[in-house]
Amino acid sequence: MSKLIVENIMYGPFSHQLADIYLAKSRQKLPVLLVLHDGYFLGGSKNDEEIGYFKNFTKANFHVIYADYISALNEKWPVQVEDVYYLLQFVREHANEYNFDEENVIIAGFESGATIALMAANNWPTQIRKIIAINPITDFSMQTQNETLSLGTLRIIFKLSNKMFDKYLDRMYEMPEEALLGFNLYGNLELARQLSPITQVNPDLPKMLIYQTTPHTLSRGFDTIRYANIVDAQCGYGHVEMYFTTPTNHQYMFLHTRKTTNQILTFLK
Repeated sequence: MSKLIVENIMYGPFSHQLADIYLAKSRQKLPVLLVLHDGYFLGGSKNDEEIGYFKNFTKANFHVIYADYISALNEKWPVQVEDVYYLLQFVREHANEYNFDEENVIIAGFESGATIALMAANNWPTQIRKIIAINPITDFSMQTQNETLSLGTLRIIFKLSNKMFDKYLDRMYEMPEEALLGFNLYGNLELARQLSPITQVNPDLPKMLIYQTTPHTLSRGFDTIRYANIVDAQCGYGHVEMYFTTPTNHQYMFLHTRKTTNQILTFLK
């Protein structure tokens, strides 16, 4: 490949399955870093500037793929996880074309993207070497119970927050009182738990690096600790490497430090 950036390539048969590929200069087969955006399962995009951090990993000899996945406005959870299957298939089918090392695929996700990554790791553990999860939701039942993640609450939160969600806030107002994932989890906490990463743990999970911003949501931090303990119990102590970070005006600013970058690069070795 002569081009180092390939934009808006379709990685699957559906119109929302678009990805941008950032290639390292090396002609050798290199590890692939799949990046999933945030957006509370409702929006967000591979093009969001806030999540551009991993594009620089081409300089560390990684091929990087930023991908969109389907919104819960269109398909209920956990259909979003199926998009990862198509991404993994794309990497295998195009390994020679782009010099992908299909045996060395890492998934990095932000918030909802991190939750999708954890679920994908459970579904296809042999195809994913490692996971980087940034502010994941690991237990929808506790998140729903403690913070009432109905759209009624979210409408108030978003009005008081930044303009990040303006592009799809109008669509949220047109929806019935449903939860983030496409249906009312607040009315069915048992279903919420069944659909959570914390109940989808098996002993074959790949190693994980998790960052949780505090107090991003206090309950989410406790949920993530419980999730990490369950994974360690099944997969072996130290299987999950976890760090808590301090929030700033930019919730992902902690990534842009030498300390964090060195942590991630060491984890990826």
